[in-house]
Amino acid sequence: LVNIHSVQPIPGSSFTMTPSPIVLSAYGTNNKLTAIDVLQRWLMIYKEFHSRNIRVVGFSTDEDPKYLRAMRLTSNFFVEHQTLNICSDTSAFTVKIPSNWSSWFLLNSTQLFIFMQDGIHLCTKIRNRLLSKIAKLKMGLYDVSINHLFKLIDTTNNMDHNLCKSDLDIRDKQNFSSCQRIADDKVLNLLMLNDEYKATYIYLLMLNLLIITYTECTILLSDRVYYAWIILFFIRFWGIWLHITKSSRKLSATNNPRKREEEFNSFFKIYTSRINRRQKYIM
Repeated sequence: LVNIHSVQPIPGSSFTMTPSPIVLSAYGTNNKLTAIDVLQRWLMIYKEFHSRNIRVVGFSTDEDPKYLRAMRLTSNFFVEHQTLNICSDTSAFTVKIPSNWSSWFLLNSTQLFIFMQDGIHLCTKIRNRLLSKIAKLKMGLYDVSINHLFKLIDTTNNMDHNLCKSDLDIRDKQNFSSCQRIADDKVLNLLMLNDEYKATYIYLLMLNLLIITYTECTILLSDRVYYAWIILFFIRFWGIWLHITKSSRKLSATNNPRKREEEFNSFFKIYTSRINRRQKYIM
């Protein structure tokens, strides 16, 4: 495996464009590390930047359990006793949390650094699940299918959706521009016209809201939280439905082992994605 650390500069209010990220380091690893190893690495990066008068606000990673545990330990999040006291550093900052939030907003007021969602990574992950040739995504009587987008390209004017078949190529797994195009309002409006495309429409609507929530800089904080919770509760309900209908779906696929495997993989991947995403939202 290769670990890559990149730095995303935070622009000032006078900047009209967000600066591109910069690669900090890249190295090979066997991934045999612990949450404490991850935390020590973060602290080293933080201190090295601080010695150069650069303030690291926080870190963002994928849903690897070791990284999530490092986040939880650092934030003393859902721990009975404080396990680490790295916030005694004089460079720690204070978050002004309203007193009436204390019953539900679980964040210590003093933090050395915080943790953030990698919005682009999450959006491309959702896109890649849609484009997968193996995963079978189902909502009620309807299928979430990339074929619906292919049909739009073949049967409607390109000016109506601005899609091309290269947008549906899964080989480019980090193509965020493709995420933006397939979840664009023009595409959603066309999908909404056909009842057979209901599940695909809902799936891409969630992707659209994810893009707004985690990558748009201009929306209000209240709107960002509102859209995030819409997505979260939808994924929870979808996971519950998959769990409730698991037996009936397996029974219908008894004579088709390939279909049975796809149904199981669909349930497993969506359900675990829900768990990971819930942890990220909480963080």
